[in-house]
Amino acid sequence: MLNEAEARQELAKLLPKGSIIYTIIRHVSRSGMLRVIDMVFVDREGRIVRVPPYLAEEAGFVYKFDAKRGGWKISGAGMDMGFELVYKLGYLVHGDGYAFTHRWL
Repeated sequence: MLNEAEARQELAKLLPKGSIIYTIIRHVSRSGMLRVIDMVFVDREGRIVRVPPYLAEEAGFVYKFDAKRGGWKISGAGMDMGFELVYKLGYLVHGDGYAFTHRWL
């Protein structure tokens, strides 16, 4: 089993700077103030892979485990919340919030 530093290094290899992170809205609360957003990317072999949930806690988010509506919980409105997630992921993995490109699915 990898420790956090080793896991981050493995993720940095899997997600080099310039990678495209795709975000998918899985759920929006009735008030519109809470979203559950999943993040995926295409690896070198062409497989679609979820961004590991253990990073959610490190980024200050909660990961909701659910087969149909699982993803990263994020609160707020009035801005692109998918961009916020990808920005924080880039900062965690590479120390640069703009390390990844963000696209909605």
